[in-house]
Amino acid sequence: MIKELTTIASAFIARFKNQPKIFEEGDMDKAILSAMGEGLYVVDEDYKVVLMNDMAVKMTGLQADKVIGQDLRKLITVFKDDRPLPNEERPASQVLKTGKVFMAGLADNLSIQPKSGPKFPVSATITPLKVGGTKGAVVVFRDISLEKQSKESIEKQVHERTKALIEEQARLDASINTINVGFILTDNKANIVTINPTAKHILCKSSTDLEPGAFHSSLIFNVKCTMEDIEKTFKSTYDLRTKILSSIDKKNPIEVKELQFNNLILHIFIAPIVVLEGDELVIIGSVVLVEDITLEKVIERSKDEFFSIASHELRTPLTSIRGNAAMLHDYYADKIEDNTFREMIQDIRESSIRLIEIVNDFLNVSRLEQGKIIFKKEQFDIVPIINEAIREVENLALQKGLYLRLATAKRFNSKVEADQERTKEVVANLISNAIKYTEKGGIELSLTTKDGFLKVSVTDTGRGIAREQQNLLFRKFQQAGESLLTRDTTKGTGLGLYIARMLMESMGGEIYLAASEVGKGSTFTFELPVAKT
Repeated sequence: MIKELTTIASAFIARFKNQPKIFEEGDMDKAILSAMGEGLYVVDEDYKVVLMNDMAVKMTGLQADKVIGQDLRKLITVFKDDRPLPNEERPASQVLKTGKVFMAGLADNLSIQPKSGPKFPVSATITPLKVGGTKGAVVVFRDISLEKQSKESIEKQVHERTKALIEEQARLDASINTINVGFILTDNKANIVTINPTAKHILCKSSTDLEPGAFHSSLIFNVKCTMEDIEKTFKSTYDLRTKILSSIDKKNPIEVKELQFNNLILHIFIAPIVVLEGDELVIIGSVVLVEDITLEKVIERSKDEFFSIASHELRTPLTSIRGNAAMLHDYYADKIEDNTFREMIQDIRESSIRLIEIVNDFLNVSRLEQGKIIFKKEQFDIVPIINEAIREVENLALQKGLYLRLATAKRFNSKVEADQERTKEVVANLISNAIKYTEKGGIELSLTTKDGFLKVSVTDTGRGIAREQQNLLFRKFQQAGESLLTRDTTKGTGLGLYIARMLMESMGGEIYLAASEVGKGSTFTFELPVAKT
């Protein structure tokens, strides 16, 4: 295109030297130049305008018949970076002087301002031409105002987005670095990408040779190790890396409640990082949350050992107290004339019985948690077990004016596979609780089967449990009372349902609150596998 324009321009320069003129009507050259989408003007070696096309006239607002033969430098001012260029620095001057092509685009910040018009940015190509020793230049230019505005808008958006990303990254970093849980980002090969100070501290502790007890001292923060040490420790731990890679491979989160990590015990949660590429989900790494629970486990173990030892030591004297109190009550009650003294003996007897029950609860919890209870799996009919548990406590129900019954069971297999004594213990606990928290009406037990499990439900008409308190059930030392911070010590230790849950889970069953409404009562249900006949 430039070659053709140069040919046309050369012809016009030659023509202008003989007789300056603009296009004749029907001139083919005019038709070609008028069809251009860019502005074009041609100057000779003295910078005088030889030719302007229609687009140049439209963009500059100059009249073609009045500018032909005029010095273009007096008609149009050229700017570079908003600075007006002196004549010798103007691009056309440089082209006329050097004979080299000049090109300017959006990034060059070139703009022009006609004598009587507004300034606007342009892209330009200026080509030298020579005809028989006559020099000149062809200037092709285009208004790029919209492109510049678009570029500035894009640059503004990019700047704002970059700023937002930087701020978001700063907030994220601050959040990650200040949480007291270890946070690790890995790639899909389980290599560390990002790690927060808490995770560094945990891995640093595990890479030292200190005794485990030393980790519970504030002096641990003086332990020094490098990032290289931490990465080495991380990579050398087979269990942790295996679980991370398993989470990535299966695309599922993994929680490990207790992971032996060198000389620490950790609680780990691992979640894969998934991105959508096209129609496919791709794993690019994982998030690993790490919590050091070594201290908690040591304290818990010490507490359990204390309860176990204390319970064993208490049981013998309490048994003696209960036995002697029972003998006084059974054999000497008629001989004691002082009613107050007789009541004191009765209080001693009842209190010793309650204390022994509490001690037994402590011992059962300790044994269950340490896996020291042996379960005898056998097949038995659960109906006689329920009837026996009812008979043992029906006097308590009668004293409160409550009914206590087993609903007539439909004809189905009521044999289960479990430990018979432990099952009776759970049934008795549920019935006792129902009696304890029911003032009128009564308690009914019912049986159903579903999906290979026998369901035993204990329904009472008692006080019921508020929804917000139901999540406290089956927890250690917790009662579903009105306050999280207080306990009704007259209603037990808060271990009964916790022990029942552990017993059920150890026998392959489960126990749960099936329904409860305040003021109307509750239904507790446990399930055990039906015996295979």
